[in-house]
Amino acid sequence: MVGKKKPGLSSYVGKPEEEVFKSYEFLFDLFDKKYGGTLREGIRTGTHASVVPVNFFGTAGMRLLEEFDQQVLWASVRKY
Repeated sequence: MVGKKKPGLSSYVGKPEEEVFKSYEFLFDLFDKKYGGTLREGIRTGTHASVVPVNFFGTAGMRLLEEFDQQVLWASVRKY
């Protein structure tokens, strides 16, 4: 299952972590289509978080950022 989002992750430099997470709510829609609503709730509560692998990929926009900004964004993604 693959989903793409524009604007990309690099556009969230300097914004609060919550904005990064809110902008990627579309992932829950993808999960719902494939697995149903119970997975959405399980991920939000953490009961399924360790069994559902999710991969984010940064492309050119992320490579152009300073390393510190990249680390901050990736930390936000890992947190949520």
